[in-house]
Amino acid sequence: MNNTPEPQLAGLEINKSESGSRLEARLAEYYAIFRGNKLTSLGASITLIFFVLAVLGPAIAPFDPDLVELRDRLQGPSLQHILGTDEMGRDVASRLLHGARISTGVALLSVGLAVLFGVALGATAGYFGGTWDMIAMRLVDILLAFPSLILAIALISVLEPGVTSLIIAVSVTRLPTLARLARGSILATKEFDYVLAARCVGVSDRLILLKHLLPNAMSPLVVQATLSTGGAIIHAATLGFLGLGVQAPTPEWGAMLSRGRTYTTIAPHVVIFPGLAIALFVFGLNTFGDGLRDSLDPMLRRLAR
Repeated sequence: MNNTPEPQLAGLEINKSESGSRLEARLAEYYAIFRGNKLTSLGASITLIFFVLAVLGPAIAPFDPDLVELRDRLQGPSLQHILGTDEMGRDVASRLLHGARISTGVALLSVGLAVLFGVALGATAGYFGGTWDMIAMRLVDILLAFPSLILAIALISVLEPGVTSLIIAVSVTRLPTLARLARGSILATKEFDYVLAARCVGVSDRLILLKHLLPNAMSPLVVQATLSTGGAIIHAATLGFLGLGVQAPTPEWGAMLSRGRTYTTIAPHVVIFPGLAIALFVFGLNTFGDGLRDSLDPMLRRLAR
């Protein structure tokens, strides 16, 4: 019996092997860029730590975040309360750990919604053009005409303060940038030969967008989404500081800063630690996003060689 593989199967196996080797080489190149940039590695590590804390925080928190102990109010860091207590005697570390899940969840959900609707809006506008492009971009221009924080405050004022309103408001402020980026990426690639060839053989517009154009636009969108997550955390904390975000007694970093500012002179730890959490998380996300940009941008990869 002849065990020689058929030519088509042999060619398919060779193509799979070549694709796998190219993928491994590309991943190794990305890893080398990340490892060669210490600041990016630091940002990735900080981001990972905060995500782990967001997942495990409630399980490892030493105290109930809502447990009021007025006898222990405004105590400084100690062996019992490693980050001290707030104006109600609640453990600051426990509230920070619980707040990490809320702040991270709000940021991820808001950016996820912004990516979903922003990319859909920008990609279809760039691909189909015409009247739909004009309408979509004028809508984006209207959103960009307002300062993002003012726009978020206006939306929450209409929707009433709460977690759901906070997510919607923050996602709307992130949407215009992602929509414009998606539109620009589609405009830059939709006239390439492989897209014209797909049209000639009768491939539907939906498949062209999903299988050919959007995958090539994912690199800048992933980078922008990562950077937008840091901005979403700042916006959520700002709205919480103003009393328009997550409502008491739920622990949230911005609200913790707002309540603690009254006691800054006598118990500075109640604002220092929430402020550090916000600053470190955003720093980690931004440096991680810069590293993603360096590793995913072909021009920057060539310059780095």
